[in-house]
Amino acid sequence: MIDDDRVSGRSLCRALAKLRPSYAVELSTSSEMAISRLSSGGYDVVVMDLELPSIPAPALFERIARERPEVIRVAHSSRSEATQRCEPRPRVDAVVGKPVTPLRLLAVIEQVLAAEPHRRGGLPGTTNA
Repeated sequence: MIDDDRVSGRSLCRALAKLRPSYAVELSTSSEMAISRLSSGGYDVVVMDLELPSIPAPALFERIARERPEVIRVAHSSRSEATQRCEPRPRVDAVVGKPVTPLRLLAVIEQVLAAEPHRRGGLPGTTNA
């Protein structure tokens, strides 16, 4: 998960990890941290806030799509106009509004994973969200 709001990001990460103990869930609080982690590989899903400082989210989604096309990309934002502007393909696989419940976010992630099993880089039953 990429979110500069540490409180809500950590809360969602903890809840996702509790709902799906087989998932390895991490929080990156900046674009730079996310890029560094993604370059190491091992991630199946990125959930990213659309309102990040420094690197604009569309540019970061584009970079992830180019460098790690197998990674599922989910956008989320508290600003409804930002989620409406977000083009679903090819940079973003799903868009959810904020606040989002952990169950809703998990459902979106699993729906995209089920629809795109060929893009999944991890072992069956495990996901980095």
